[in-house]
Amino acid sequence: MKNLLGWINKKFRIADDYLHTYGLEYFAVDHCSLKCYGCSQCSPYLNEHFSDYKVFERSLKILKKHLRPRKLTILGGEPLLHPDIDSIIKIAKTSGMFEEIHITTNGTNIGKMSCDFWRNIDVLAISKYPSNSDNIDRMISEVRKKCELYNVKLEIRDMKIFKHIVLSEENADKNIIKEVFNKCIYKFYCHTLSDDKIFRCSPVVNFNKHKNKNNFAPYNNNDYLKIEDSDCFRIALFNYLNSTKPLDGCRFCLGTSGKEFSHRQMTKDELENPDKIKVTVEMGYNSD
Repeated sequence: MKNLLGWINKKFRIADDYLHTYGLEYFAVDHCSLKCYGCSQCSPYLNEHFSDYKVFERSLKILKKHLRPRKLTILGGEPLLHPDIDSIIKIAKTSGMFEEIHITTNGTNIGKMSCDFWRNIDVLAISKYPSNSDNIDRMISEVRKKCELYNVKLEIRDMKIFKHIVLSEENADKNIIKEVFNKCIYKFYCHTLSDDKIFRCSPVVNFNKHKNKNNFAPYNNNDYLKIEDSDCFRIALFNYLNSTKPLDGCRFCLGTSGKEFSHRQMTKDELENPDKIKVTVEMGYNSD
């Protein structure tokens, strides 16, 4: 983990008057066609929501003046559920900000994608879970042909193992919060764009959208930076992404320090009664 963190950190630099970073993530969709237990984005508990590609375009125009992520990863939820996914990809491609455009998907809608979709992406990452492996195996031959035709790099990610990330309740131990933050690679690895805000990491983005829990893990302006076309935004962006202070959302997160567990889909009862599933610091935190 330390070697990975060091490698990612080297990507985080100022050159040619831009802040160069490992990558930027963008939530196109909150909800998902699968209901994975331990989803880091809380998607099984989020209402159906599609991002506004016009807001995305405005945000990129401002960020482009200051930021150069190596890649953009479009994800969710399940991003291929978005009715305007082609517009989102085209906006990202034509912005000139990124070396590569990545899509992370469970593959359920991949057969419905247009020629424009295939033309404008560089990397297709399909998450293969035990619950969707048969479907992926059936379609993978056609997907490979599409990738070869459009010169798209294909990655099949075996997702049999998850890690505990989102806690069910607040962690009040300030020492553990600091330890989790210090070891977490998300603060470099997955800066995230959501509407007109940029977040230092992706898990915190959806904490306050949990439809079955009131006021669950509410974040505030310590957790994100509002994207504004102002004279002071550049300094604010650099300071925010370089901050060594944990986010308020870190109180509800184990970052990359969570213990591993076998992937599974959630039951109807678990979806309807999220309080029956407890992820505490004691059960989820890996202090190694």
